[in-house]
Amino acid sequence: MSLLSPRCPSCGETPLFASLLKVHNACAKCGLELGKHDAGDGPTFFAIVIVGFLVMTGAGIVEYKSTPPLWVHAALWIPLIFGGSVFCLRLFKTYLITLECRLSEKK
Repeated sequence: MSLLSPRCPSCGETPLFASLLKVHNACAKCGLELGKHDAGDGPTFFAIVIVGFLVMTGAGIVEYKSTPPLWVHAALWIPLIFGGSVFCLRLFKTYLITLECRLSEKK
């Protein structure tokens, strides 16, 4: 099973997330306690760094090439910031929780 698949790290059957960013407390299929595996601030840090870099680079390039009005920047970058942040948070939260589960199983 992939480290980036948002499924239970143990059985791979049930979804990892109960809602957009909330992780299930336990797997319904195998009973793995997912609530005790906390990713902490790691996913947030990676999301801020990656999305911030991409948006600032993109905004700088667009501003340099065409100098559009401010509303164009708002229409382009605000949705990209929110969508990219949620995508990165889910991706890195899945990765870190799966990695933590696999490393704790080896002990």
